[in-house]
Amino acid sequence: MAWESLQCVVRNYVKYGYRDVVVTDLRDERVRQVPEVFGDLEYRIVTLALADDSELRRRVGARREGFVDVDAAVAWNAAVRARPALPREAKIEVDARSVEEFLEAITRIAV
Repeated sequence: MAWESLQCVVRNYVKYGYRDVVVTDLRDERVRQVPEVFGDLEYRIVTLALADDSELRRRVGARREGFVDVDAAVAWNAAVRARPALPREAKIEVDARSVEEFLEAITRIAV
């Protein structure tokens, strides 16, 4: 039900003239549905991934709440990196980027 509700929320934002709506923390199965579900809208998918599994293990292992399953995170990251990019998707590796470099990469992505 949450996925269906999110679709309604996004469409309502668009209906009332909002632009640059940011939706975060979608599981990859939902990300893969975006072109079908929102194909009639202007959108851009930005997928973040790490090339270095040890860095991902370090980051997730340091968490005390939220998504803390290190092995699942590594498997998920590998699957996301291995699949071809979706229509209108930009994949960004965030291993060695500073926050400023990351933001610059994001802002260069046009719809």
